[in-house]
Amino acid sequence: MAGLLVLISKFCKAGTNGKVSEEYLRKLVSFVMKNKLENNLLSYFPTNSNSKEVSRIGWCYGDLSISIGLCHANSVLCSPIVDKEIRKVVSRCIDRSIDVSGVFRSEKYLDSGLCHGSLGIAYALHKIKQNNGIVGIGSRIDYWRKMSIQRIDVTQPFLNLKTAFPTKYAVDWGLDGGLIDGLAAIGLITMGFSSSKLTGWDSIFLLDID
Repeated sequence: MAGLLVLISKFCKAGTNGKVSEEYLRKLVSFVMKNKLENNLLSYFPTNSNSKEVSRIGWCYGDLSISIGLCHANSVLCSPIVDKEIRKVVSRCIDRSIDVSGVFRSEKYLDSGLCHGSLGIAYALHKIKQNNGIVGIGSRIDYWRKMSIQRIDVTQPFLNLKTAFPTKYAVDWGLDGGLIDGLAAIGLITMGFSSSKLTGWDSIFLLDID
């Protein structure tokens, strides 16, 4: 649903089917908002629309990805109501510490990739911050970046940046050079923080919030 919010928003901006696209976008926003968890202090949305399970915080699904989708949608709709909901969802995201985030970690390693890792969370919050000036979001970006830096070991290959590979009974750790979970995205995220000119790559992950 988060991906559809972004896609239909892009249709609207491109003038594709005009009023039909915008009406579909409004209905989609309404559908998403009807799936809120009631009286849950951890996540605003469940893992999926057929579940009441608390969602993890990450790019892949849950509160953070829905926040990004709603930011895209409201760049079209310009609705004070949607803006208020975005702030509620993002506030829930920035209240969550690593202990209740769903990010895989061990004494030695921390999953730092884009999809559901610590730097992915920091970068997604960074993109939301550029779109919405939400109180407290800057310090939370710093928090997630610090969590990532603490596990870096310059004496180890690839700075000790391992990726978590969960199994049924445990979490295995290994090197992943890929763009979704691995080192490629970690490098691009790091460059994206250092320069606003190095962010064009993130459009393939629907993070190019206007």
